[in-house]
Amino acid sequence: AFAKLELANRRREGLPPYTRMVRIILSDPRMTKLQAAAADLARRIEELLFKRGIKAKLLGPQAARIPRLRDVYRYDLVLIFPAATALLAAMDLFKSEGTLRVAARNVVVDVDPVSLQ
Repeated sequence: AFAKLELANRRREGLPPYTRMVRIILSDPRMTKLQAAAADLARRIEELLFKRGIKAKLLGPQAARIPRLRDVYRYDLVLIFPAATALLAAMDLFKSEGTLRVAARNVVVDVDPVSLQ
């Protein structure tokens, strides 16, 4: 009964497994540098996806659920795509355009994350 209700809610809200998700986690020991890098990345992603006609919903940037880990601050962006083809097109585009090169110390891309922690 739980699974049936949860799947119905996920379908209605446009969440996986009915869509595809990418979580981009940025980290840096300096919060101001991290916030600026995350805002810049979000702006560039939105512009690029719009320009290429790739449909996606961008959530963030926002402080990660665990905002500081081992003296390093963390921010994340979540992209929700309607289908795998859109996700793959976006990831290919990000790679070819160098979109994920940011001023933050570290960037991790998690496709279809198991957790948003």
